[in-house]
Amino acid sequence: MKSEILPLTSLRGIAALWVVTTHITMGTLNGYLPMFSEKTDFGIFRMLIANGSYAVDFFFILSGFIMCYVYQEKLTTQYNRKNFYNFYIARFARLWPVTTFYTVILYFLFTFGLWRSERDIGLANYITSIFFLDFTLGLDTAINMPAWSISIEFFAYLLFPLFLIVLKSNIKSVFTVFIIIFLSILYAYLQSIYGLGWINSPFFMIMRVSIGFFIGCQIYSLYKKNPSFINTDRLFIFMLIIFLFLGIFFPITYLMYPLIPWLILFLASSKKYVCKFMSTVPLVYLGKISFSIYLVHYPFIELAEALFGQQLSDLNAVTDQFLIYSSLLGMIIVVIILASLSYHFIEVPSRNYIKKHYSIQN
Repeated sequence: MKSEILPLTSLRGIAALWVVTTHITMGTLNGYLPMFSEKTDFGIFRMLIANGSYAVDFFFILSGFIMCYVYQEKLTTQYNRKNFYNFYIARFARLWPVTTFYTVILYFLFTFGLWRSERDIGLANYITSIFFLDFTLGLDTAINMPAWSISIEFFAYLLFPLFLIVLKSNIKSVFTVFIIIFLSILYAYLQSIYGLGWINSPFFMIMRVSIGFFIGCQIYSLYKKNPSFINTDRLFIFMLIIFLFLGIFFPITYLMYPLIPWLILFLASSKKYVCKFMSTVPLVYLGKISFSIYLVHYPFIELAEALFGQQLSDLNAVTDQFLIYSSLLGMIIVVIILASLSYHFIEVPSRNYIKKHYSIQN
């Protein structure tokens, strides 16, 4: 088995940039940098850009798929304390160092007056951010706001042994498909009814990641039984067109969620032109640094607002469109550069150090 499915690695990078673009352009983080949404017309892509929250659902479902792809065989055939301990050490080494680093960065930005959060930030927020407990206080309580999904994803890792037990039951493919469809529609239905108010609750966050992670595990079960579907490239493109059409033209975007599992499955199974394109070096590299992209962009937005917020706000909506778009592109490029540095000098060294010194070797 290959160590990774390159198209899915690239998909993580694209999803991370979707989140970044949403947060920068729509001013959703503390209302900062609203000049992009107020002074620029993104045309038919406006709603698609605004719905970057679906990228987080891509992360959750992808995470379930990838965890099964990497660990299911080993953990189910060698179900012992050492393997599960090493699994959790590997997950901790992947998430904690970078998450904590940017929490500390925001603390120093706050200390030196470069971060003027409109939220009520206190000691409890710092403690929960360091110990993956952000979700217990609510959606907007993480010091590094996007990190709420990291804390809830670590919660899903704690449930992973239970998911493996279900996967060992060898459910027929037709029932697996039914489970995926049912859970996808259930989540979309609940979200459409309760809206943003419920999204902010810890219960919803737990439900959101649990459903997404479990769907990802079920998708892997289908992939494992049928690694090469017929015409997967065409199926992926067909699903992608529908997904983008809904995201661009329909305000009721809950219809997008049930398509995500199939996009991931068909992309993982692609063998021809889609696979080749999504396996190109730049896209794969973007996927490798996606975790750093996700965590570095909020501190960058805070710093950019403090240093250049007034200048950006002064740009004219009629005469300065080129400068506005250039600023947006420049910010995204800076985020990628910072994420690359973070990946090579923080993420990888810290991950390797923890795994080397705290994993059980024998």
